[in-house]
Amino acid sequence: MSAPLCRHIKITGQKCRAVAIADGPLCYFHHKFQVTHRTYRQAVPINSTHYINLNALETFEAIQIAISQVVLAMGTGQLAHSSALMLLRGLQIAYRNLALAEKRPKPEAASVRLISTTHDCLDLALPDLTTETPEEVNLAEHIMPPH
Repeated sequence: MSAPLCRHIKITGQKCRAVAIADGPLCYFHHKFQVTHRTYRQAVPINSTHYINLNALETFEAIQIAISQVVLAMGTGQLAHSSALMLLRGLQIAYRNLALAEKRPKPEAASVRLISTTHDCLDLALPDLTTETPEEVNLAEHIMPPH
């Protein structure tokens, strides 16, 4: 019997291929990330009317999108230069950490075609029923119907 896989969707549209923790749809890393970042998941206000939506900085594409958002907000006067510099420094650290992590071997990633959304607005890949048996997948506690 194979173990259920993490259903986190990366910014590239690929699904994490790590083994999910028992009784949950996510691997340990993504579970911890979601728990510790839950309050930050929604848009970050940069002033009274504009927001920057920062995703998990787990791919080079996600970091590039975040850099673009920060530079655009700074360039249009919606983000103070000092705040932009702090965010860009954080993105530089994320880039370096990712570059080091990319050197490690990793499983082949599968692209996500169908998603469902949890009650707290987290998009998850639908279970891969070719590798996850129905007994291993408990959708009722975690997922609303696909949108």
